[in-house]
Amino acid sequence: MIYYPLNLRGLMDNNYEIGIIGSGVAGMMAATTISDKTDGKKVIVFDLGRKWFKRRAQMFAFAGLLPNSDGKYYLNDLDEVKKVIPEKEVNTAFDKLNKLYNEFIDFKFTSSNIPSKNKINNLKQNAYNYKLNDFVQLYPKQIHNLMKGIVTKLEDHEDIDFSFDNEVLCITKTDEGFLLNTEYGDFNCKKLLVCVGRSGWRWCSEFFNHIGIVDTDTNVKYGAYIDISSKNLSNYNNSAITLYKNNITAGPFLWNGSIIPEDHVDMAICSFRSNENRWKSDKVTIPLMCEISHKDGYEEIDRIAKLTFILTNDRICRERISTLMSGKSKVSVLKEFDIIKDAMKDLSNVVDDLLESGSFSVPAIVPLPPKVKLGTNLETEIPGLYLAGESAGISGLLAASVMGIIAGENLIGK
Repeated sequence: MIYYPLNLRGLMDNNYEIGIIGSGVAGMMAATTISDKTDGKKVIVFDLGRKWFKRRAQMFAFAGLLPNSDGKYYLNDLDEVKKVIPEKEVNTAFDKLNKLYNEFIDFKFTSSNIPSKNKINNLKQNAYNYKLNDFVQLYPKQIHNLMKGIVTKLEDHEDIDFSFDNEVLCITKTDEGFLLNTEYGDFNCKKLLVCVGRSGWRWCSEFFNHIGIVDTDTNVKYGAYIDISSKNLSNYNNSAITLYKNNITAGPFLWNGSIIPEDHVDMAICSFRSNENRWKSDKVTIPLMCEISHKDGYEEIDRIAKLTFILTNDRICRERISTLMSGKSKVSVLKEFDIIKDAMKDLSNVVDDLLESGSFSVPAIVPLPPKVKLGTNLETEIPGLYLAGESAGISGLLAASVMGIIAGENLIGK
C-alpha cells in the first residue's frame, strides 16, 4: 500500500494496470472485489477527499456519502441496474455483496408494510401506480463497522495504492490506456473506472462531453421534498411506497426523520436522515420529483438548482405548501414550479390535508450526469473505460454497491 500525499512526479513508477477514480460506495466495492484477484497487477484509487475515516466535507472521502446518509439500501434500485446488466449477473453480484457485508454487520432486508385496502383503492381511483420498497436500514455504528472491515482488507494490500486528497484534472486516451494528470503528478492506467458519485456529477458531465461519449442528455429531474405529520398518512401503515403518475414520482415515503442539506460546493440540495436520534421527528418526507425533457439536461438541472438556491437565500428553504399555492413562495417566480404546484394538488387527493398543513423544501434535484452507452460489462464505447454507480446514471446505495462489484470483476478479469 502506497499513499500519495504529495507530488511524487519522477520519484517512482506511476504506471498501473487499473485506475479507479472515486472511493465512494461503487469505488470501495470495486477495489474490494479486485483485492482478492490482483495477482501482482497494480491498482490505484484516486479520491478528492481525505484518508479513510477523515473527511473535510460531507461527501468527499472514502465511502462517499454513506457515513452521512440515511443508510437505506433499496432492493428496487437493482431494477435499473438490470436494464444494463443481465439479471443473472446482477443477482450473483448481489449474493456476493450480501456475503461480504454480513462478514462485518447484520445486512438483512425488511419488507415494506402495505397500505390499507382503502388507501390502495384511493390510489387506483386517482390513477397512481405504486411500488413497495424493501430495504436494509443501516445505522451509524453499522456503517462504521462496515467501513472498518473493508479498510482492513484494503489498507495493507501490496498491489492496491490510494491517492487521497488528489484531484484528477485531465484524462487523455493513449495507445496504452489512459494518462491521468492530477494535482500530484501524472499516472498511466491501462484500464479506468470512473465512479465519482453524487458529488462528482458536474465533473462527470464535463468529462463525458470532453471525450465525446454522451448518448443522451435530455432528462431533467427536479422538484421538492414534502413533509407532513405522520397522522395524515395513517392509512399508509408506515409503508416505504413510491407513487408514479405520468412524469411525476412521489417517494419513497420516508418516515420519522428530517430534511437536511446535502452540500454540492456552491449550493446545497435536499436530503433526508432518520438513522440517528437527533434527526427523529413525527413527520413523513415525500420526495416529489418531475421528469422533463430538455436539449441540455445537465445545464438545465444545474440552472434550476442554482436559481432556486439563490432565491432561497443560499440555503435549504422550507415553506408551507399553501404559500406556493397562493403564489407567495420565494420560488413562485420560477415557471418550472408550476408543474410541481400541479403535482402537489394532485397528490393531495391521496394525502390528507396536504395543501393545508404540508410543507415543502427546496432545492431538490436528482444530480446525475448525461447518459452514456454502456456494454453489459459496464464498459463504454471507449475500450478500457468503465462506469459504475451514479456516474453510470443509476442512483442508490445498493445499485452502486452491486455495480462496483461487477465493474471490479470485469476490470481484473473473472
